[in-house]
Amino acid sequence: MLILVAHFTNAQNYNAIHGSDYSGGLGVYNNPSSILASPYNWDVTVIGYQYQTISNVLKGPNFPFSLLPNATFYVANGNFKRYADVTTDLHLLNGRIKLNDHSAFAFGLNVRENTQAKTSSIHYTDSVKGPRSFLFLNEQNGIIELDVTHASWLELYGSYARTLWNHETSRLNGGITLKLMRGMSGAIAKANDVGIVSEQDNDQTIYKIVNGDVNYGYSANLGDGESISTSDLFSNNKLGFAFDLGAEYIIKSQNVPSVYDEEGMADYDWKIGFSLLDIGWNSYEYSSYSRHASSIKEDVTSLVLQDKFSSVSGISSFNDSVATIVENFNPLTGNFKVWNPARAVINIDHYVQGNIFINGELSMNLLSGGKNNYVLKESKFLTVTPRWENRKFGVFMPVQVNRHGNFWIGGAVKAGPVLLGTHNLLNTFSKNKFLGSGAYLAITLRPFEIMRDNKNRQYDCPTY
Repeated sequence: MLILVAHFTNAQNYNAIHGSDYSGGLGVYNNPSSILASPYNWDVTVIGYQYQTISNVLKGPNFPFSLLPNATFYVANGNFKRYADVTTDLHLLNGRIKLNDHSAFAFGLNVRENTQAKTSSIHYTDSVKGPRSFLFLNEQNGIIELDVTHASWLELYGSYARTLWNHETSRLNGGITLKLMRGMSGAIAKANDVGIVSEQDNDQTIYKIVNGDVNYGYSANLGDGESISTSDLFSNNKLGFAFDLGAEYIIKSQNVPSVYDEEGMADYDWKIGFSLLDIGWNSYEYSSYSRHASSIKEDVTSLVLQDKFSSVSGISSFNDSVATIVENFNPLTGNFKVWNPARAVINIDHYVQGNIFINGELSMNLLSGGKNNYVLKESKFLTVTPRWENRKFGVFMPVQVNRHGNFWIGGAVKAGPVLLGTHNLLNTFSKNKFLGSGAYLAITLRPFEIMRDNKNRQYDCPTY
């Protein structure tokens, strides 16, 4: 069976199908123990791709218009804290095989990318033409801070799940995923305590930058950052390791099944899952252009900034300019690590009646960044997904609040081999809202006929 999945999400989370027995190997990203739930003996996701953008910095067309080559975006005016999250991942030959009624394993190769940025309050308008107007608008904010983290990596994973106990009324499954990773590209930028002050010089107001502590850099395999080839991305030789842990407690239905039961009816009332995901990090070597700058010199005014940076044409000339305005300017050497979006997830799936289910999920980030601590975070927070689903058809409506406080209403429809959807119907086809959209596509091969696990039923079908 071919399954085509197209909707959008973050960090490999397929919200619409979380908790579903038909998620198969795709459920491993949310809970490694879930691969035991599928009624199929095997499935293979030949290829899958997804991306997501969340931002209160840029406005413009959202999915699908954001994919057009002539799509235009603009920076939002106003004075507020700004953020942007961009995630993508590519799945290649992700497979799941049920070994027997009590165990299964999954495997696959993924390419993942995550870029996140946030700032303190920054005042911007489209009338800003240079350093003076920017400093003038932001003097009221006093301090400017910036935090940018980027990582992309290749990930080879293997998962194993097993039934830990199987009683008449309940069952407990556990699972683990081990990941061998190779960092492809990494980049960081942190600016702390960068102050803006003004002084009177006769009848003129002079705006200056004071204090400040700044780190910026990227992985050595990217060279000068201007001409990057595919081979450069895979030339980083730093290996990383990560793991996922998960368990599902299943409260079995006490209804007696019969030959007249509707196809697709669940054999459970509640499915309660807990998982720890993406526990690990990738390592990168600092490029020779990475720097730590601190203690801005006196009299670094807007005119000085204009003079020093107006002709910057690359990272090398940028470094030369920075060196002239700070007291301390040193290379960043050795390795730096970027932590994966480590999180704890609680997922509760309830069978209502017929083919109706409701799924609730809470995702909590486990790590916070610091001055020299580079951490990626999951954007999801709370999601509730009602669904109507059987083997061939399904309607899903995930409703979520993410960690930035955005409220999204999504929708997905499964018709035979095709599942199409979006997380944010409110932004679909919009042309001038904040970016908050994306999509995913996966092609999954499964057996043509559903293979039921009769061991989960109280009684076999009667024979005549």
